[in-house]
Amino acid sequence: MTKNFTGKQTSRCDAEARPRLGLTEENRLIARAQGDGEAMAEICQRYEPLILRAAHQPHLATVREDAESAARLALVEAVRGFDPALGVPFAAYARRKVFGDVRTFFRRERSKWQHEYVPVDTTEDELSFWDAVADPRDPMGQAELKDMLRTALGLLTDKERAVLLLLHRDLTQTQIAKTLGIATQTVAKRKKTALQKMRAVLS
Repeated sequence: MTKNFTGKQTSRCDAEARPRLGLTEENRLIARAQGDGEAMAEICQRYEPLILRAAHQPHLATVREDAESAARLALVEAVRGFDPALGVPFAAYARRKVFGDVRTFFRRERSKWQHEYVPVDTTEDELSFWDAVADPRDPMGQAELKDMLRTALGLLTDKERAVLLLLHRDLTQTQIAKTLGIATQTVAKRKKTALQKMRAVLS
């Protein structure tokens, strides 16, 4: 289930079940949608499969919800900026706009992670952390695994790295919060962000 433009839940099947509109009929609906919320909601529901295809690409797995938001916003902007006089069908225009904006969103996220990169001197504790989470069936050698760990850990801020290492030492989130002098919710947030960054590298 996903949320449509109006915030109501809709399934991919619901969106695909709607009959296709002819070119003229769709252009009329789009023209109404440029100033009518209900028409805009209908367009967004009709193009839900496009939004999901753009946002559910494999490299976006760790930021899927944000990617969906970017895709929905791109579709709304496509509706508002569409001019049928240009002779381009809306479907093609929307697809270019949605996929283009999602690509831009991902580049921004990747750039943000890279700017947070901090070269690390990997300790044995950090290496043992990777040994603990690595799949023993992984055919890659330990040297390559350690290189991947250094890259992944380098994407983390000092605060995020501290949370992961304390978790590796079997501390609970409550214990980590007391140790670092932060709220338990902050620990959970840092853990989630750190794991998302690491999965983006290690996957």
